[in-house]
Amino acid sequence: MASLLAVTAAAPAQAEDLVVLEGWRWSALLPPDEPGEAPPPGPYAVSRQIAVVATADRIDIEASFDFDTFTPGWLSAGLFEQRFDEIVVLQDGGPAAWDMAEGGVVATAYIDGPTTFLLRATLHQSIEHIPLQLESYVHAVRAGLTVDLPEGLAAHVQGEPAAALEDGSWAAH
Repeated sequence: MASLLAVTAAAPAQAEDLVVLEGWRWSALLPPDEPGEAPPPGPYAVSRQIAVVATADRIDIEASFDFDTFTPGWLSAGLFEQRFDEIVVLQDGGPAAWDMAEGGVVATAYIDGPTTFLLRATLHQSIEHIPLQLESYVHAVRAGLTVDLPEGLAAHVQGEPAAALEDGSWAAH
């Protein structure tokens, strides 16, 4: 076999020795893919906790989003579909890569293990005159919501499921 390699290496291919195939024909000649195990999933949301505190003229929001992964990879998470007057986003206590994209807050990171994003935001508005509608696209296995409103106002929580807990908070998807 070594002599065959030596002969092949010594004699370079000539133009008349080349065969050209279209991509579809080459694909048809390849052996079929063997069934195998699906690759483990990449980054996924573990939990989401949101706390809303409203006063007469402002709304403060603090939300934590926990992520993990089986396979390291990039995460782009739409934390909220909402614009805020003031906002800080941290990842594991330090600065996070985030942006306002398509009208919402999107955090981006390379995830190779458990990580937490913490969002602190403020809206300078009266919740009595302009209702607050928060939409988070982080669908976590565990999610919770607490709301502290001025006297006389009540929260309306939507989501499947959205269950009121005894302590006045909600468990919501």
